[in-house]
Amino acid sequence: MSGISDGQDADASHFNAAFLAKNGDDTTTGKINLHEASSANVDDLQGVINTILTDITTIDSNISSDEARLTVIEGQIGSETTSAIGNTQTGANVSGLTLSTSHKLYLVDYWVRRIATSTVMEVGRLSVWYDGTTWYVARVWYSGNAGIDFDIDSSTGQVTYTTDTMSGTYDSVNSLMGWRPQRMG
Repeated sequence: MSGISDGQDADASHFNAAFLAKNGDDTTTGKINLHEASSANVDDLQGVINTILTDITTIDSNISSDEARLTVIEGQIGSETTSAIGNTQTGANVSGLTLSTSHKLYLVDYWVRRIATSTVMEVGRLSVWYDGTTWYVARVWYSGNAGIDFDIDSSTGQVTYTTDTMSGTYDSVNSLMGWRPQRMG
């Protein structure tokens, strides 16, 4: 038996013979048998491939578009940032958390973990509004109490914090605050 030649029909009578000739086994269960194929014939294989390639190009374009939209959204929402939180602080800057006065409304989701003899944690949200001269902060605790309070410097938009005193050796490396600001207006 010979193989299939270029341009020759790849139907059951030609393909099975060429396939089986290479394998030398036409009785083993599970071998391909085009006589029993349940799917429809593909008359224009190149057309099908072209359609698939067009679909892939469209999907790639959509992914690029979605990535661009995600970049815009991340600019509005912000990515999570962390900063060390000290013990017994008054009006200390939350390093990296400065709100722009060009926007009037922010939501800042945050978490705080402070470690000394014990560990305290807190998760919450700051709803912040700027009227052009004064920052107003409403705070919602979702859970915990880490002994921290927040304020905002009215001239710079710098978020500051005040912490109580935790007894024992304070872990200044692992006592952190994480936040994700979202510009609303």
